[in-house]
Amino acid sequence: MIKETLQLLLFILPWRIRRYFLGWLIGVKISKNSYIGLSIVSASEITFGDNIYVGNFNYIGRLKVLKLCDGCRVKSFNWISGAWLGTFVLKKNSALQRLSYYDCSGSIFIGENTIIAGRGSQFYTHGVTPDDLDQFASIVIGDFCYVGSRCCFVPGSVVKNNCFIAMNSTVTRTAHEECVLYAGSPARVVKKFTGNEKYFVTTRIHPHHNVGKIK
Repeated sequence: MIKETLQLLLFILPWRIRRYFLGWLIGVKISKNSYIGLSIVSASEITFGDNIYVGNFNYIGRLKVLKLCDGCRVKSFNWISGAWLGTFVLKKNSALQRLSYYDCSGSIFIGENTIIAGRGSQFYTHGVTPDDLDQFASIVIGDFCYVGSRCCFVPGSVVKNNCFIAMNSTVTRTAHEECVLYAGSPARVVKKFTGNEKYFVTTRIHPHHNVGKIK
């Protein structure tokens, strides 16, 4: 809590100066071509890659492990928290858009070149079942995936590589198939892809920066 309060005080400083103080405060080197806006970042163990971007008004805190890999983008107004128990990993060239909630008590792993798009999605790794009053189970999303607005992921849900999740879908189990579109509540396969569609080709040549106007 003390480190988070000190980060608020650093907001008044220009980024070129704040970068050095923030890196010292959270215990990680922040590369010169990375940027963290007016956001709180807190975890017991932090790893930052190169060329990362964290926008304004995000809360990323109370995590055991935080790992943002090369080229990651976190836009604004996201809440990522793990009660000091969980891990949050955002792999190379992946992006989170705005206004989504990530409960990382049981850990969340998001693969490379994956976009959590739109806004209003919810990821839960901790809950209650009839047989377990304190359930923890990780969420795993593969590489080259696209998650639409207002999707919900329950504890233990898994999405394989090259999948689209349609907006307003609820992922309640392991999505075993790759290269498909899932939709509905619970989410089910509604379309199969070849892997040669424009999204997959573009993100391999030019990662998410040229997809959906994410920069």
